Amino acid sequence: MARDARKSTTIEVDGRELRISNPDKVWFPADPASGRTESVTKLDCVDYFLAVGPGIRDAVLDRPVVLHRFPDGADSEGFYQKRVPKHAPDWIRTVRIRFPSGRAADELCPTDLAHVIWAVNLGGFELHPWPVTAADVDHPDLVRVDLDPQAGIGFDPVRRVAAVVREVLTENALTGFPKTSGGRGLHVLVPIEARWTFLEVRRAVLALAREVERRIPDLATSKWWKEERGRRVFVDYNQSARDRTIVATYAVRPTPTGTVSTPVHWEEIPHVDPADFTLTTVPARYAELGDLHAGIRTGERGRLDALLALSDRDEEQGLGDAPWPPNFPKRDSEPPRVQPSMSRGVRAALRAAGIDPAAEPPAQRQAAVVFDLDGVLASNAWRSHLVETSPKDWDGFFAGIPRDPESPAGRRMFDTVRSGVERLIVTGRPERTRAATTAWLQARHYPDVPLLMRADDDHRPDQMVKRDLYETVIEPRWDVQMAIEDRWQSAAMWQSYRIRTVILEDPGLTPQA
Repeated sequence: MARDARKSTTIEVDGRELRISNPDKVWFPADPASGRTESVTKLDCVDYFLAVGPGIRDAVLDRPVVLHRFPDGADSEGFYQKRVPKHAPDWIRTVRIRFPSGRAADELCPTDLAHVIWAVNLGGFELHPWPVTAADVDHPDLVRVDLDPQAGIGFDPVRRVAAVVREVLTENALTGFPKTSGGRGLHVLVPIEARWTFLEVRRAVLALAREVERRIPDLATSKWWKEERGRRVFVDYNQSARDRTIVATYAVRPTPTGTVSTPVHWEEIPHVDPADFTLTTVPARYAELGDLHAGIRTGERGRLDALLALSDRDEEQGLGDAPWPPNFPKRDSEPPRVQPSMSRGVRAALRAAGIDPAAEPPAQRQAAVVFDLDGVLASNAWRSHLVETSPKDWDGFFAGIPRDPESPAGRRMFDTVRSGVERLIVTGRPERTRAATTAWLQARHYPDVPLLMRADDDHRPDQMVKRDLYETVIEPRWDVQMAIEDRWQSAAMWQSYRIRTVILEDPGLTPQA
């Protein structure tokens, strides 16, 4: 191994010569608080991955891998990279996967340790593999149980929850392999036969999470909304959804000490301290114990029949689906994606739109077209200024600023909606009060139609508000046939609900010089 060049050096891995650029670049500065007085360079990090080579190789072998890259070191701002860069060597293997949005990507699919070191050289020391292999990207062969302690609690509750997770897995004929997350939590990997879809795997993990919660409700929770979790450990069932990944076994986290997601024995968990596992300490542990996760590849693979039967029993008792992450298309079985504390705001939105909150939604929904015209209802002046200043005093900043002129394209579409189809106007902008918006519409002679918008004291992001309005107010009452949008950014929300979207091309929406 040549190490005399400062701009680059070359190492041999799996019979391939790999160029390591800037090997002396500091990736993990010295951290006296942890007792590490010397900094860790890029080449030191490469040496770490070579020391645990078979373990990290097997953790990502034949799996699509997302790179979390930190090319300027652990204390820099990283970024996720799903697609392999165009300049990748021709020997780099990829596999095509599809996201919930329907888009596709060719992701890194390591076949040996050389692939891992190539990724590390790019700053990708935090690797995130999918729970599938290249042979079948639609059927996971791993269940991942993510134990996420909420703010303000230490690792001891995680230890206690992990013991119950193991208990439930054993009762359902499954074997779990625990590892620290490299952060505050714990992961349990469960090898299974690759015969169930992502939907079925998620359903099984949701049943496991609810069973753990039933047994230790003061310690564990399956609640998606943070306001409902309290000071408990969240069993994150949504990590089993398609396109959700967790950090690989033996990968390094961008923490001051370079913590490592490290396999542990179940018997170690009552005493283990995740902070002890770093890129400077794990190589000696690996040399002594070997790969504690080797059984994932060599042992028997379990079946989900028992957990899915548990899910059936939950559903028979009235427990249906649980909320999905916001970037996933809305499912028919899913409850409204609205946090419980927003129920008051939803009732207010209904009343303001002339809808009785106590009335049951109609048995037959009326056809409707939604006009999502945040830009039309805004001023070109503040739209351009907002990018530069991001003002927080909405009322003070927007007082007296003239609104946009009439929007010909939007008004033409509004007027030509065919008979029998109701028109709805929705806006989620935090600076708009209902009074100001109503006045704007009246001044331009818009007919009296349902105006669906946030409560005046609700300052959440507009996309979040509009999702709540759609799922809790619009969708139960109207069959939306089309959404008229003036911004491509917002169109994705309607498209995620499989609603056809038209984008207005209106000169009136372009800020004038």
